[in-house]
Amino acid sequence: MKLFYFIQPTLKSLSMTTTTAMNTPLLETSIQSLKRIHQGKVRDIYDIDADTMLLVSTDRLSAFDVILPTGIANKGAMLTQMAN
Repeated sequence: MKLFYFIQPTLKSLSMTTTTAMNTPLLETSIQSLKRIHQGKVRDIYDIDADTMLLVSTDRLSAFDVILPTGIANKGAMLTQMAN
């Protein structure tokens, strides 16, 4: 089984017009071409093929098993970089 982590683009690679979009937390993922097989408190898992899954770390924030309505911008990117 292969696992791939989605890494959000870093601020250095963005132009000034898209930098403001990176300050908005990624709370929900939707990849139309892939089937989402699980949505956890922080990560979403998509099925790529029989041997490969994609794990997307979002900016969702949970405390005491409750997903809070606000997130922390770029939290998912930091979690992914720490996992690698």
